Amino acid sequence: MGGVLGTLISREEAISRVAEELGFPWRAKRKKVGLTDGLGYKLADDVKGVSQSPQWTRSLRDGFAVRSSDLYGASRGSPVFLNCTGEIEMGSVPGFTLKPETCAAIHTGGILPEGSDSVLMLEDSVGAGGLIEACKAVQRGENVIQAGEEYKAGDLLLRAGDRLNFASIGLLASMGIGSADVFDLKIGVLSTGDEVADIDDPLAEGKIRDVNSWTVSALLRQKGYIVRQFGIVKDDKELLDSEVNEMLQTCDVVILSGGSSVSVRDHTADVLSKISPPGIIVHGIRLSPGKPTIISGDKNNFRFAVGLPGHPLSCLAVMYTVVLPLLSALLSGDPAEQFRRLNLPLEHDVFGHTGIEELIPFRLSGEGKVIPLPSKSGYVAALRDSSGFIRLRENIETLRKGEEAEVLLW
Repeated sequence: MGGVLGTLISREEAISRVAEELGFPWRAKRKKVGLTDGLGYKLADDVKGVSQSPQWTRSLRDGFAVRSSDLYGASRGSPVFLNCTGEIEMGSVPGFTLKPETCAAIHTGGILPEGSDSVLMLEDSVGAGGLIEACKAVQRGENVIQAGEEYKAGDLLLRAGDRLNFASIGLLASMGIGSADVFDLKIGVLSTGDEVADIDDPLAEGKIRDVNSWTVSALLRQKGYIVRQFGIVKDDKELLDSEVNEMLQTCDVVILSGGSSVSVRDHTADVLSKISPPGIIVHGIRLSPGKPTIISGDKNNFRFAVGLPGHPLSCLAVMYTVVLPLLSALLSGDPAEQFRRLNLPLEHDVFGHTGIEELIPFRLSGEGKVIPLPSKSGYVAALRDSSGFIRLRENIETLRKGEEAEVLLW
């Protein structure tokens, strides 16, 4: 069966069918990491607000805490005079209530005392002994952030599957959360082919460098997954079978590149068919580049395997538009796309073929127009300057200059 593609199905159908037949989401393994070591991991649980933020109403400016009703009509030509009762210390809750026609000096971030409802900026005032000359009226709530304005206790702040980055780590730290449970999904990556050479080996005639395991692994790590590279295996069924079995002992997901197209030397389908039940779910997608993709899995033992095309551009196209959504479904049940969709005008014509979804690299011009980068599936450098893919749906053959194209941004 290794040399025959199955009935081609759409990319969306492939994702849906795999998620359904493998019963996603799975209860993936998890581990606890401290914030120091958590960068890049995916959260295993939702995170809700521990308390409201900010906890108290705070000033956004240096100036004076005031009652807005006291400054009605105040202006440079007709100032209002207020008695200054003192200065609010940073890091402490004021122990007094602001009375009518009084104010209190406050710094940015300071907590407003009871009775005040706004802040008069320093530059809109003039000091005169114990009196403050207010030269501008303020509205209730002006120059302050209200208690609970950012979020309330119990509000959903981060979702399971969100990647820990500088923003989410800072949010956790702001709530006094020093560690988090993260997914411990392990992914193994293997390149196949007699023609593939490791980056450290001399490049003999007829050989090509192993590009795919590096690009695939880098993409997965960038998205928050734990990856182990298993190197290269030759086009030998027994060797491939042995290597995949080893990977399945330590990895939840196995990703192979090469050996998925129609050839007497292609053993990927035969090897992946042994991972069952249900075994091979997809063998061929109506996607260019990326048609000879194979997807298999073992629902009972929670193992999932993908055979990617060997050409680098095809490999990355399938990773972005099929594998990453499936990994999202595996963890959360939601096959979330890992790119942004936009409709942008074309700088040049684009030609495709009906009956198959096509992905064409592009870059954005300085004016926000789409410049196609037509590339054969083996091109590597095309990805260097690209902003993502132009997507031609199955029923679209040609788009002309000036027309809007659907684009998928990295």
